[in-house]
Amino acid sequence: MPRTVLDGRRGLAALAVVGVLAGCSADRPADVDPEATTTTDLGLTSPDLDGTGTLPAWASGVYGTTCAGDNRSPTLTWAGAPDGTRSFVVTFTDPAHPSYVHWVVTGIDPSATGLEAADDGMVDGGVVGDSFRGTGSYAGPCVDGNTYVYTLYALDDEVTGTARTTLGDALALMEGHILDQAELPVLRAAS
Repeated sequence: MPRTVLDGRRGLAALAVVGVLAGCSADRPADVDPEATTTTDLGLTSPDLDGTGTLPAWASGVYGTTCAGDNRSPTLTWAGAPDGTRSFVVTFTDPAHPSYVHWVVTGIDPSATGLEAADDGMVDGGVVGDSFRGTGSYAGPCVDGNTYVYTLYALDDEVTGTARTTLGDALALMEGHILDQAELPVLRAAS
């Protein structure tokens, strides 16, 4: 049976509806314990965001005179990892400009509950892959008014790439192993 990847909010809503409908079923087997069914609630946040979801100016990339941030990745925190999680992957993308992949981090320990802010995105506890700036690099955001997205994947396998791992490579490595995922949309602060 193929796995289905559910995004956090839609997946939980669908599971809630299924749970309610299953609870109403008169022919539910007697040995099914409705209390034993658990759902994941993977959540991704950052204490570095302001109340509008905007990254601090230091998180912007350095691109000539256009953007003059510190190219520092923000702190990311998460909770609600599903049972059976054996690793995490984090990506940072620009949905409006898909060819500009900003960050790919594989090989994050299953006991991790976040990544600390790091210069040039060189975090401890994960392998930084390829971004549009090159091998093993982080590329801070630059476009004003653009929504960027951090995505956390909880995996049922140990997925570790290299400094050359692209987003496409990471997605291929994760195929069939995604237990849950969470997204954190952010805006760039003017630097």
